Amino acid sequence: SGMLGDLVAVSTVWNSSQAGRPAWQKDRTRGGGVLLDLGIHHIDLTRYLTQSELPKYPRSEIRPAAMTSRPPWQDAWPMAFSTPAPGPRPAVSIRRCD
Repeated sequence: SGMLGDLVAVSTVWNSSQAGRPAWQKDRTRGGGVLLDLGIHHIDLTRYLTQSELPKYPRSEIRPAAMTSRPPWQDAWPMAFSTPAPGPRPAVSIRRCD
């Protein structure tokens, strides 16, 4: 509806504590990661707000965490959405910094 104006980017960040998290959420080889944990909620909200859809295969990256006291990785899923309207495509970057 254009209520938010012309969005060109959306960034979602989830910060959480390591305390109380199950071990599998901290182990990427066991299925942990930002998309499994909370990412779908960020994607759904972005789809709703932008009235856009994700392409079939979003690009993913894993970037090293900036702080050495944290796990040696940070999930990052940059995604560009398709939209029926001409102009900039909304993009979302979902990150979790534990």
